[in-house]
Amino acid sequence: MAKIIKNIPLLDLAAFVLETVESPKHVGALQIFEPVNGSSAEIVARVLQDYRASEVAPPFNYVPIFPTFGVPKWAECENRDPHYHVRQAGLPKPGTLTQLIDLVTDLHAGIMDRSRPCYMAYIIEGLENDCFAVYWKMHHAYIDGASAVPPCRGQPRNYPLCRCGHRCCNPLQSLLLQRRQHNVWATCARV
Repeated sequence: MAKIIKNIPLLDLAAFVLETVESPKHVGALQIFEPVNGSSAEIVARVLQDYRASEVAPPFNYVPIFPTFGVPKWAECENRDPHYHVRQAGLPKPGTLTQLIDLVTDLHAGIMDRSRPCYMAYIIEGLENDCFAVYWKMHHAYIDGASAVPPCRGQPRNYPLCRCGHRCCNPLQSLLLQRRQHNVWATCARV
């Protein structure tokens, strides 16, 4: 039996209760990386291995429990599958920003599986200029979209900006908004 951690706070519970197929309640972050030391294939292999081997910290090791009677609770996940939560995807080379956004739009659709921790990462290869992308998808009950943007933008804080100096993020964000992906943010960096 899963170890019960705590009650799901009311605001987080609302994200589950108000969720429908037409209105999923998750947020996403899209980061594009330009390799400067090695090829993107080498870096992607390392990122996949490191992400999958990483320990998962709360709340990302929690699953929601909705009892027939009583208050919904968070419980520790007993059998997290790192290959389910961290996936590899690819675009036909050389993948364009439009193709990337089309893929992310597809990946962002649908409700997340509540029997597992509600987050996923996709490492996406095949972008032009030997770039790759990381797309994170997290349920709103786990993280608030506005508070997630600074950490996601800060994740590559030790890396310099890509050559575009973040200029590609404006077209990326525009493409996301054109496809009504209001809960996905885009950044880019060199690795």
